[in-house]
Amino acid sequence: MSNKIAWIWGSHPLLACAELYAQDRLNLDTFFAFNQHGLVCKSDQTMAPLDQFGSLTRQVEVFQAIANPVQTTDLSCLIADYLSSNTSKKVTFGLSIFDQTGLWNQENENLCQLVKHNLSQKGLKSRYLLPGSANQLNAAQVISNQLHLSPRAAEIVLLCQVDKCFIGQTRQIQDINRYRQRDEGRPYRIHQEGMLPVKLAQIMLNLAQVKPGQSMILDPFCGSGTILQEALYKSCPVVGTDLSRPSLEKCRANLRWFTRHQQTVQRDWTNPGFQLFDYDAKRVADLFAPSSFDAIVTEGYLGQLFSQSPSDQSINQELNQLSQLYKASLRSLFTLLKPSARLVICLPYYLQSKRSLLKLIVDDIQKIGYNHLSLLPLEMAQHLRQQTDQDFHSYIYSRPGQIVGRQIIILQKP
Repeated sequence: MSNKIAWIWGSHPLLACAELYAQDRLNLDTFFAFNQHGLVCKSDQTMAPLDQFGSLTRQVEVFQAIANPVQTTDLSCLIADYLSSNTSKKVTFGLSIFDQTGLWNQENENLCQLVKHNLSQKGLKSRYLLPGSANQLNAAQVISNQLHLSPRAAEIVLLCQVDKCFIGQTRQIQDINRYRQRDEGRPYRIHQEGMLPVKLAQIMLNLAQVKPGQSMILDPFCGSGTILQEALYKSCPVVGTDLSRPSLEKCRANLRWFTRHQQTVQRDWTNPGFQLFDYDAKRVADLFAPSSFDAIVTEGYLGQLFSQSPSDQSINQELNQLSQLYKASLRSLFTLLKPSARLVICLPYYLQSKRSLLKLIVDDIQKIGYNHLSLLPLEMAQHLRQQTDQDFHSYIYSRPGQIVGRQIIILQKP
C-alpha cells in the first residue's frame, strides 16, 4: 500500500482537518499538501473507516506525485499504466479532478479519451464514466459501478496544486444513502429544534475523541437523539437527559428504531444500550457520580427560532437568558467529566450581527476550570491558511438562510 493518503472533504475544510487531527490522523510531520478540496499526508496506519468521519467524502491511495503543470498526454499515460497494471481484462474507470489551479476544468472528457486510447494500445478494452455538472464523479456513480472496490474498476482522483499534482485511486467513499437512512428514516425529526445534521453529530463525537465501543457518552440536551444515535453507531453506551418529556419520548422511539435498523444493516454491530432521563442540565450533576463520563457531546439550547433577523434588543434579551442557562449547566457538567475528558458543544451564534454567546461566558468557562482548546495547533492552523474567528478556538457552522448558526467549541477538564 502507498504511504501517501489523500483525504477529500466537503464544505468545511477546517472542520475536516480538526476532525482528522482529533483522531490522530493528521499532524505537521505527516503533512504533504493541501488545497480547498483536500489534503495529502503520509500514513503508516491502516486506512480508517470513512463512515466514521462526518466531514470527509473520499479516502484516496496516492500512487503518483508529479510536477504541475503536466502535459495531458503524459498524465494519460501514467493513468493508463496504473490501470493496466491491475488487470488484464476490461476496465471501467472515471476521473475526479480536484483542481486549485483551474487548468483542468474542461479537461475531464479529453483526458478520459486519451486514457482509453492508451489502454486500447495495451490490448485492454475499457469504458469511462463522466461526471455531471461538476468535475468530479458523484458518490452514486462510484458506488453503483464499484469504482472503489472492484479490481477491474477505478475512480482515479487528481488533487492538483499550483506546483504539484497528486494522482490516486479512491479506496473509500462516503455513502450518502446510509446517512440519509439514519436521518430521514427515523420516526421523529423535530423541525422546531433546528435538526442537528447527522454528519455534524458525527464530527462532534470525533472532536471529543470518542473511542468506538469504549467511551461512555452524555448528551445533557439530547432532544430527539441525533448525537446519541451517532454515538450508538460507534457502539458507545450513551446517556441522554432533557427537560422536555415529549422530546425524550421521541428520542426513545428514535433510538429504538436505530438499534433495530442497525442490527439489520450491520450484523456484527454491538448494541451498547442507552439510558434517558427527564432532568435539568443545570442540575445534572445530582443524577450521576463524579467523573462518570468519557465525553460530553451536545447541542445546547440555541434559543427561540426566529423567522427573520431579530433586533439588537431581542438578541440581548435572548443572550442574557441563555448565558444563565449555560453557566449553570457547564458548572454542573464539569464534575461529571473524567480527568482530561472533553466536552464538545454547539452554542448559538447570530450570523447577521455576529453576536456570540461564547463572548459572554468565556470568562466563566475559565473560572469553572475548563481548558478551552483550539481546533488545531496554531502552527498547523497557520500552515493550512484557514481563516476563522477567535484564532481557531471555535468554528461557525451554518447554511445559507439561517439566522442562528452553531458555534462549535471544545472544552477539556484538566
